[in-house]
Amino acid sequence: MKFRTITVISILLVVIGFAFSQKKEPREVPFLYKEDSQVASGDVDWSAINESDALKKDAFLQAPMTHLEYVLDRLEQRLNRESNINLILATIEKSLSTRITPNKWYPLKIEGETFFTKEGKVRLSYDIKNASTPTVPLKNICRDVIEALIFSISPYSETGPLVLSNNEKLELEKKVRDNIVYFVSVHTITDDGKINHWLRCLQPAPGAELIYTKHSYDVRKKDTESDEK
Repeated sequence: MKFRTITVISILLVVIGFAFSQKKEPREVPFLYKEDSQVASGDVDWSAINESDALKKDAFLQAPMTHLEYVLDRLEQRLNRESNINLILATIEKSLSTRITPNKWYPLKIEGETFFTKEGKVRLSYDIKNASTPTVPLKNICRDVIEALIFSISPYSETGPLVLSNNEKLELEKKVRDNIVYFVSVHTITDDGKINHWLRCLQPAPGAELIYTKHSYDVRKKDTESDEK
């Protein structure tokens, strides 16, 4: 009897293990525009950002609090200032089929974030979530948001009321500006929340060309293997 029980348990474990091994990831779904479909799928290539010691080894920026942390906090406050969020909103609204709320379950969210990367750079980013069906390629929206971030918001000038001479402040602003990378992620959700598309763009250095990546899935197609992740 004991042997039979052990045998049954063993068979059950094998069956359960087989079932888990057959579980498939949600299938990615086509993007609406050809320009977006041609973007490489997968994770963001952070290796495109060159390492720099300019901010890491700056004695002023690395002094406790540190001053760098203070600057990052000021930068993030600037990104999330109501006037700047409204600017980003106006930038993307013209490219969406509906304004602000695509459906009653998922309101549009725009969040600005600053991050000091392991490469020694300041990453400024906007994460746009739950946008509605785009009327232009997502690549265009990503590019327009980065352009608004660079040319209209100009966050690198937000060094705050640090005790510096005018020349020192200008030098610090240039150092920060030269070591900023920009990143934007645009997420659209359609078909009552069933279809999701992400398109992300990274500018790894000032003036560098944008690097695009994409990801998508249909939550209803869990039994079909993902061809892109």
